Amino acid sequence: MLIEFRVQNFRSFKDEQVFSMVATPSLAKNDHDTFSTGFKAAPELLNTAAIYGANASGKSNLIKAMRFMCRFVRSSFSESNYGELIEDVTPYLFSKETRSLPSSFEVVFLHHDNIYQYGFSLDAERVHQEWLYVIAKDKERQRTQRLIERNIHDVQKSYINPILKGPKENWKSATRDNALILSTAMGLNAKSLEEPFTWFQRYLRVVGFTHSFGRGYTSNLLKNEHTKKNVLKFVNDFDIPIKDIVVVEKEFSESLLPKDVPTSIKNGIVREMKGKTVGELYSVHETEDGSEIEFSFDEESDGTKKLFDLSGPFLDVLENGYTLVIDELNNSIHPVALKGLLDLFKNKETNPKNAQIIFTSHDTNLMDDLGRDRLWKVDRQGCGFSTLTPFSDIEGRSNEAIERRYLTGRYGGIPSVGEIIEHD
Repeated sequence: MLIEFRVQNFRSFKDEQVFSMVATPSLAKNDHDTFSTGFKAAPELLNTAAIYGANASGKSNLIKAMRFMCRFVRSSFSESNYGELIEDVTPYLFSKETRSLPSSFEVVFLHHDNIYQYGFSLDAERVHQEWLYVIAKDKERQRTQRLIERNIHDVQKSYINPILKGPKENWKSATRDNALILSTAMGLNAKSLEEPFTWFQRYLRVVGFTHSFGRGYTSNLLKNEHTKKNVLKFVNDFDIPIKDIVVVEKEFSESLLPKDVPTSIKNGIVREMKGKTVGELYSVHETEDGSEIEFSFDEESDGTKKLFDLSGPFLDVLENGYTLVIDELNNSIHPVALKGLLDLFKNKETNPKNAQIIFTSHDTNLMDDLGRDRLWKVDRQGCGFSTLTPFSDIEGRSNEAIERRYLTGRYGGIPSVGEIIEHD
């Protein structure tokens, strides 16, 4: 489970910003939606958190920072070669000072009764620093133990703890300037680092919502009768009267691609998929006389398609206790349905393994239900740098009407619309 995420000098984030899923003491005492960790450093964690802010405030950049960190841990060893530039590393560009400084990322997470603190700093050419610490739950004193430390500016400080089993000198010598020790060691089958790496590989799911998010994953679930029943129940529970959803295998054709796909990408997909089959979805409905009628799934409403797309990933996350981070969750979803999705994470029966969901949104209808302790806002300051603030740090009563105060600008985080019509 995610405890804390830090980012500095990445895109619109100039100074270090901290996002936390640690429940405030008052919430932990009076709320059944938190869960205990057994650690003094973070005794209670949240299942849900929402991030608000005006357009271009930097909300999506926070998600991009998490996604970059997750992707780089997974693939820095396997998907790059010696001397290649590191992609998607963009420092804060509105300051001469920060343009030449590395970007920094750190995450603290709970996994298999251990708390890990892992981070790195890098620019487009190389990793400057990397660190990994662990606090074990079964240790009486819960002391922090250093596992990895790397610093290109002071090689003497570079360190891999002797308790880690495996050829540690090989891990260090095989680590390129543009790759992480954690990724490299796992590429060389380092079993002793499998636990923290697996959290990034499987348990942290960071996605930006597109029209196709989850569609392929959910479609595959329809091939198994048990998982298909779960998908249909998920959709039907939101009062969508679909009796069945079937997958029909057809030969791939260019017409199956969305019209807005760029030509260069479309041509590549057509070459790759030539002669292959793809699954096309059809929904089955019951007519007035009790017979069945079949439609192309594309004819369903945007809301129905969105809930179907979400059903597979949501069922997976809830079943396995993953952390789902998603940008613009509210797109095409009715506020009542969206509240129902979030309630799945707050219910111990539907979320027995303490899965988490973190999302950005413009839908203020959720604010009063979530409460101040689960709300964050991103503001664009000065020359364009973003700041991240929890609502719990803003002065106000715990039972106040949050949505109303937010929409009237009492919390900030809303668009400032200037005078666009000139009056005589």
